[in-house]
This record gives sequence, C-alpha cells and structure tokens, in this order.
Amino acid sequence: MTQTSGYNDRLFSGSGLRSYFHLARFNWARNVVASFGLDSIKLIEIGCFDGRLIDYMPAPMERYAGYDAGWEGGLEAGQARYADKADFDFVKAVDPEPIAQHSAKSFNLGAALETIEHIPPELVDPYLEALARVVDGYLIVSVPNEKGLVFLGKYLAKKLIYGGTEPYSFREIVAATFGRMDRIERSEHKGFDYAELVRQIERHFDIVKVCGLPFGILPPSLSFTVGIIARSKSASGSKVPSA
Repeated sequence: MTQTSGYNDRLFSGSGLRSYFHLARFNWARNVVASFGLDSIKLIEIGCFDGRLIDYMPAPMERYAGYDAGWEGGLEAGQARYADKADFDFVKAVDPEPIAQHSAKSFNLGAALETIEHIPPELVDPYLEALARVVDGYLIVSVPNEKGLVFLGKYLAKKLIYGGTEPYSFREIVAATFGRMDRIERSEHKGFDYAELVRQIERHFDIVKVCGLPFGILPPSLSFTVGIIARSKSASGSKVPSA
C-alpha cells in the first residue's frame, strides 16, 4: 500500500461515519461552487494533497495550482495523475512565498479544506494576504470546530474509541469546552479557533457566509466542521451564493 492510498483509505474509504464526515467538505465545496455559476474554473488550493477537490468541481477546470507540505506522497500522486495537463501545477510549499509567482487576480476561486488549522498561526495571515492578491472571485474554506461541546464530544470519542488524542491538560479541556481558546497552547487542531480565522479572513475578503457541516441546519458552534464562503473585495459585483 502506498502512503497516498493509506491516507485515502483512512479518511475516505468505506461507508462509515468517518468517511462520511471527511467527504462532507468536498460535497459542500461542489454545491457552493455550483452556486457561483462559473463557466470555467481557475483554482488555487492550499493543502491540495493529491488534488481530490478537482473531481468535485462542477465546471471545467481551466487552470489549477495546488500547494501542499508534501506529506504522505500526495503531491507526487497529483503530479502523476495530471502529468498531461500543462496548466495543472502541484507545488511543495511550507510558506506562502511560492504563491508570489502568480500574477494578481489570476484565479477566480481559492480553496483551503481542512488545512488552515495545520498552518503555523504566524503564517495564516500571510497566506490569506497572498490568496487575496491572486484571487478575483471567491474563497472557500473548511476547518474543524475545536471548541465548545463539540470539542468535548470529539475529545472523548477519540480517547475512548480511537485510543488517542492531542495532549490536553485538564485545564485546557475545561478552557476549550467553554471556548477560552486563549488559554490553550496551540498545536495544529489543538486550540484552533474557527471564529478567529473568520476574523482574519475578513481582513482580506468579504465574508459571505459561515455555516456548519455536514448538517447545514445546525449552527457552526454545534457542527463538527465549519464552512466559510468569502468573496474578494474587488469582486463586489459577483453573484452571492445561496448555498
């Protein structure tokens, strides 16, 4: 088994709850992008892995630029799969500097699905700034909800069912349950605050909608995943999605 197939099997294979929740972000992305009414898509994606999101796009892909830290063989798999596509690039990146190669407003869609929580906090704003420069259209983001009652339920499930979780102290568990994320030492998922990310995105884009996934009827605070739809400030005349 390759590293890539191992990752995909863990998260996306089968018909269980784990694959359902992990695939939910891609189904959400497809529906949201369909509501934009784009005739063709020029997509830049942060945390692309093997380019799975391409399969969910509802319009022809004119251009694709995927950036990833390069773990578990995802980039290599994407490069091999789309080797015949001259306008498809898969690039290793651990900071936003490689995005600077693109000219301003050269994409009509940006995406980061379950990625920003893994980015060092000091690099989140630079990444968003870089995306704002090259995207003239929409940005879609999904991130986990790691606070409140949802956090507590996820923490207990991971500990009791899967036998492991991030190393929270008792005080940090209490702080996360009550939404006091400033009292938690950040480490990827641990201490991640989706509400703070919304505020950061708002500095560079216009927020269109913040919603809960996979069940849209629940508010973000009671959802396992949070979806964020934003629009570049230069695209004020663009269609506002209903999704």
